Amino acid sequence: MTPADNLPSSPLPRGSTLQEELAYYKAQYEQLEAELQDFQASSRELEAELEKDVEASEKRERQLKEKVEGLGFEVDEWKTKYKQAKSEANAAQNTLQKEITTLRDTNRTFQLRLRDIEVANDDFERQARNTTSSLEDLESKYNVSIERGVMLEEEIK
Repeated sequence: MTPADNLPSSPLPRGSTLQEELAYYKAQYEQLEAELQDFQASSRELEAELEKDVEASEKRERQLKEKVEGLGFEVDEWKTKYKQAKSEANAAQNTLQKEITTLRDTNRTFQLRLRDIEVANDDFERQARNTTSSLEDLESKYNVSIERGVMLEEEIK
């Protein structure tokens, strides 16, 4: 305990001696000076801690800003890659669509040609049947004519 702890915190009553008043105010002064030193010491400690916290926060902020900047570049890079991939995919899709259209047109052309060839083939087969039928009729008539000729020769003999 300090001597100031024994003294009252209120001013001395009237009629105190000069010595008592001087001792009282000296004790008050010493107590306040001790409190001031304690306050200054704790303030320095607190200030040092706060400065460390501020420095750590600033360092963390710088790191986060660097990370944000790096991620921003990465985002831009991915956007560029996405646009390029999309452009390439669109170009490939357009090429494939043109190829499909060309193949469909070619297929239609071949189907029409095939139909025309089948119609022509049917016509040729019909003509061949007609020709075969006509040939058979002619052969039949020829054979009948030969038989008549032979019969007429027989009659003439």
